[in-house]
Amino acid sequence: NDFYNENIFGISKITGEIIWQIEPVMLPTVDSPFMGILKSEDKAHVYNWDGMRYTVVPETGEILSRLFTK
Repeated sequence: NDFYNENIFGISKITGEIIWQIEPVMLPTVDSPFMGILKSEDKAHVYNWDGMRYTVVPETGEILSRLFTK
């Protein structure tokens, strides 16, 4: 099976085009898609199936930090 875990995108409000896609991350399991997103001040926190929280710059998709939350 092929798994698609990079399911977070930045989309232009003006054109509707995809500006960026979250970078691939090393995962403890093969299939761990992102399940949630929360905006916090000027950052976004995205959460995957394995209990990881990634802090992301919304304008670029750059991952700033990783934190295990479970």
